[in-house]
Amino acid sequence: MKFAVVTPSFNKAPYLRRSLLSVLEQDQSEVDYVVLDNCSTDGSIDILNEFRIVHGDKLRVLIERDNGQAAAINRGFTLVDGEIMGWLNADDSYLPQTLATVAAFFKEHPDVDLVYGKTRILDGNLSLTGDFPVQPHSLKVLRSYDYIPQPAAFWRRRVWDVLGPLDESLNWGLDWDFFIRVSEQFTVECIDEVLAEAVCDGQHKTATGGLAKTRELARIGCRHGGWRNPTFLYCNYVLAIHWLTRPFLKHPATRFAARTFLERLEAYTMTMLSRLFRVQVMS
Repeated sequence: MKFAVVTPSFNKAPYLRRSLLSVLEQDQSEVDYVVLDNCSTDGSIDILNEFRIVHGDKLRVLIERDNGQAAAINRGFTLVDGEIMGWLNADDSYLPQTLATVAAFFKEHPDVDLVYGKTRILDGNLSLTGDFPVQPHSLKVLRSYDYIPQPAAFWRRRVWDVLGPLDESLNWGLDWDFFIRVSEQFTVECIDEVLAEAVCDGQHKTATGGLAKTRELARIGCRHGGWRNPTFLYCNYVLAIHWLTRPFLKHPATRFAARTFLERLEAYTMTMLSRLFRVQVMS
């Protein structure tokens, strides 16, 4: 099986070399690989030019401005050919047997359209801090909580032909929205194998965004269930309490106390949703 792999890159130089090598050194030999860099300024371009010289027969590099991560990924998938597709962010990496494991699974399960596995979480020093909370597949749960680790997810091209491209209006939940749409029309399975490692150093995109991210998650929740979607309800609750506490957040004398109150209230609410109603939400 031939793989089509895309890496969107922007200012991830400390992890970029490791990410690229994790694709290029796969035991699976048939990989059409392209890296799209959004004109990084941290030395990433030097690394990419080096790889272009040394590994030019195994990857293509495009350095150009894009309109966001989803746009870069969409463009990348127009440039690569392969039956099995996936994207790998520049601070994530595959394990040595990842593509071989995925290829074997798809060959044994021709009815499965998307497969995902486990992902290890690393800190900025690449030390193991835990595992991504993967769950067996359930469309009902997925509509309110994204338990599919993006770097460990792969799908057949027939999925992309029907549901691609990614929604370029999304910045944080582009993978979650895509996985929901796939699950609504295709067969999805989880395998009990570690397929990827993801760096969570506090600077990764999913750790940023603030209320803009909350609004986007609410929009995705509305798209996939509306007021019945727990994430839609929770995110609008968060937006409401932030609106109510705006005067305290703006005033220097009360700003710290207000932020602490909000953090604790949001954490308490999520805990209650999980314990009392067994509901998981995005935040």
